[in-house]
Amino acid sequence: MDDLHNNFLALRRGYYCPSFFKLGVETLFDLDNLNILGEAPFSTFFHEYIHFLQDITTTYGLMNCCIVVDRIKHVNHSLLENKNDKTFKVPFDYSTDSITTLNKDIQNVYLGQNPGMNQLDFIEIQFEESSVQLPAPYNKKLRKVVVYHYSSPGIVDTFDFGALCIIETMAHIAQKSISPSIDHDDVPYKAAIIVAKHIYSVIGDNQFYVFSLCDVCLMVYHPADAFYTMLHLMKDRDFVPTSELDIYNFVYDNTKAETVSLQDLFSRTVGLAIGQLSDYFTTDIFENERKWVKYVLLKAQEIRLTRPDFIVQIIKKGKANTPEFAQLLDELGTPLMVNLDSKSWFNPPKELHGTDIHIDRFAAIREIFYLYELGIKKCDLQNFCKLSPEGDITDNHCDGSPWERSKQKQICAYGAFWRTWGLSDYAPKN
Repeated sequence: MDDLHNNFLALRRGYYCPSFFKLGVETLFDLDNLNILGEAPFSTFFHEYIHFLQDITTTYGLMNCCIVVDRIKHVNHSLLENKNDKTFKVPFDYSTDSITTLNKDIQNVYLGQNPGMNQLDFIEIQFEESSVQLPAPYNKKLRKVVVYHYSSPGIVDTFDFGALCIIETMAHIAQKSISPSIDHDDVPYKAAIIVAKHIYSVIGDNQFYVFSLCDVCLMVYHPADAFYTMLHLMKDRDFVPTSELDIYNFVYDNTKAETVSLQDLFSRTVGLAIGQLSDYFTTDIFENERKWVKYVLLKAQEIRLTRPDFIVQIIKKGKANTPEFAQLLDELGTPLMVNLDSKSWFNPPKELHGTDIHIDRFAAIREIFYLYELGIKKCDLQNFCKLSPEGDITDNHCDGSPWERSKQKQICAYGAFWRTWGLSDYAPKN
């Protein structure tokens, strides 16, 4: 999980914070009018926007959101249960809760690894057992997908191919489709292409087919397992698609999740995610953020189920300034967007224009999550808060004790959550 939420550091030109809906582009240009951005900053925005779409329109992305909420809930509940000692250690120790620990371990297997290789000298790929023991009724080790490669002449090394390679390969293909001069390292940004070429070149030799297979495999909990399995099944059946939609239909027709279709699994996950993300907002002051969650996820569900290949049809245009992309921005809007100056922008869906939505509140929750997970006590939103519409709302607590803001009259988003979650009297130990 730490890898997942540190993934926004992978590209120096931009970042996206999974589950917290924050997108950054390292440019001094304003992001309020995407149509006038230069090719380089726009292609970076487009790369990161693909990650936003993966977050809200796939089962894998939404389940990660739900698991993050569960982790935060678990910590909050543990703190509130201990009324005798209102100080606590960070990073928080989850080891006493077997379910939380198991979910974290499973999630790390699904995510895979990122050795960050400029060139992947590929040898083989295969299923292997992970160290994660699944409980009843499975009673077996969770399997993972392992890539064997040469790390240097004559030296064989391995890494776990997972969802990280899949989502970054998609973002690479999307970005390169509108900016052909852009390039990235083989791992993680081209890993799915390399794997597909090795297993079944009919898919691997067509970047839009690879993109589509990656995309539809994010509709299961373990995308890498599905990617590897479907490639072999396609090869065994001599499957030759005539369109990207054929790939979506092939995976939908040949994959079940606990006896239900992938479409039904996604619909269930959307409902779960709406409930989980809405649970962050425990008072009516967050009513509009709840409204945003419900509207965007239901719209994402509608788009995914009626137009499963909607993303690949956009990137096939070879440019993002198209009616199809404009329609998508109208339908789903954007996450919080920030540039190098910490200036911020947010475009809600067209249907929610005029609604006062504070999308930055998810970024504040991320800061609390990082306190719990990594022990980071400094709030990373200070530059953002200095440019608040109310003026500079930062103070000396922001550098080392932002939870204390919950006791102040002028409250920031971090302090507002700390207060509404009933934690005003609680603080991490020095």
